[in-house]
Amino acid sequence: MVLAGTQPGIIRTDLLSHLNYDSDILRKITDEARARLENMTVVSFYETEPTPPLSGLIVDRTSAIMNIDHEDVIPLWENHRDMCRFSGETESCKQVCRALRRITYQPQNVKRKPVRTSTHSSEMKLSDIEKLCMAHFNMVNLTDYKRRLPKPIEGTCQWIRAHPLFVSWFEEAKSTLLWLTGYPGCGKTMLSYSMERQLEETSQNILIYFCDNKISMQKDAKAILIGLIAQLVHRHRAMVRYIGRVFEVQGMSMLSSFSALWSVFERIIKDLKSSTLYVIIDALDECEGSSCYDLLNSIHELISASSSSAGSGRHVKFLLTSRPTLGQEKVAIPLHGHQLAIDEGQPGHGEDLRVFIQVKVNEITSRRGCSEETKDFLLQALLSRAEQTFLWVHMVLASLERSSLASINDFQDIIAKLPRDLEATYLNFLSALPSHHQDSAWQLLRLLLASSRTLLLDEVNIAFTIQPFHESSGDVLRDCQPAIHQTVLGVLGPLIFFWSKTVTNPLVIYMTLIRECLL
Repeated sequence: MVLAGTQPGIIRTDLLSHLNYDSDILRKITDEARARLENMTVVSFYETEPTPPLSGLIVDRTSAIMNIDHEDVIPLWENHRDMCRFSGETESCKQVCRALRRITYQPQNVKRKPVRTSTHSSEMKLSDIEKLCMAHFNMVNLTDYKRRLPKPIEGTCQWIRAHPLFVSWFEEAKSTLLWLTGYPGCGKTMLSYSMERQLEETSQNILIYFCDNKISMQKDAKAILIGLIAQLVHRHRAMVRYIGRVFEVQGMSMLSSFSALWSVFERIIKDLKSSTLYVIIDALDECEGSSCYDLLNSIHELISASSSSAGSGRHVKFLLTSRPTLGQEKVAIPLHGHQLAIDEGQPGHGEDLRVFIQVKVNEITSRRGCSEETKDFLLQALLSRAEQTFLWVHMVLASLERSSLASINDFQDIIAKLPRDLEATYLNFLSALPSHHQDSAWQLLRLLLASSRTLLLDEVNIAFTIQPFHESSGDVLRDCQPAIHQTVLGVLGPLIFFWSKTVTNPLVIYMTLIRECLL
């Protein structure tokens, strides 16, 4: 076979000009392809890793996608060479398989809107506005942020799918909320990431946002809405018109207006053709206070309005994660029946922690060539002291990884010295206590640390309240806190844990870790 243009005298130099950036010919070909694909299900994958020895992408996201209605756009953590040939059942391979399953089960009688292909000058002006909008709505690269997150161990984070609260949230034919709470280091973010992957098995309409108070662009409700809207428009390109309409009036100021952004978000989700949209917002407690309350109250209003207008056919299911204290503070959302504490005695969470410890210990001891005796020692040491938190385990593993010595005696020494690291961790929590809570915090800490056993909340309430001027038990009871559970949480937060023991007195406080650190 002889390729056209390889014979002397017939080189097609005109073809080279057609390959220029943003050429008219390429735009025409693309528009024609979009018109042909308007009634087909399209899934576009794009590379996120440079292909060695190059330092950049060969085909970036903009060039890889079609920008058509109903297109599902999925990043693969692969380079240009490897993104279409997998070594086995890798995560990228599983993403492609999930997409194929969605296409297989998707109804074929969905009518699609015609794609606008005209290049008339009056429409080119709107296109320019849309491009400007999208440039501003892509301020945070959540794809890169997600790639840096720790990934769940294979087989973990599955327990929640059978939990009654999750089943009810997933199956209810209405807009609703599920709020997962847990203290720092208990695995909330890994659970959020896993929930996104699990929901992708049955739906492509999943939005996820990770709050992070260490990143200025990810720590208020306006940033959350910008991130959610950007994801919606990437998947449903025609929805950019709702941004353009507001942007034409308000300009850049819309990015600093919560009400303007929420209005755009509501208009887009009302125009979606799918019946259910899933929205996952992780670490909401790291969202700035006043804007966080604006977001929560807006979610509450949306859910309430949806419940009162049954039959609309469109539902938004919110899954939030945060520390327990956020749900106690000035939030209009009624949390009864919607809040799940993942680290308060959930059997599945404890099993996930055990699996995590086992896998990580196997990895460390295998790399170091440790004996079975050393491996058994580490397993027992970590399992017996983990106290339902991944935070402590992460600290231990980091210390073990840093050590250049790996005998059983060396590991024993490292673990024996760990309280000093834990002390630093909890002292950071103590230093961050609000000044108006410090006296109450020290009073509670002295009370809990001096106790020879775990205390019931009623006992804590009385001991915290009683003063020399009280003359009778009635005086003490009259001055007790009406909601001691919320009081202790609000004052001490992650320094304490609650545990269910009995039906009649369901909550007791234990402080095993911090007791070891502060005494």
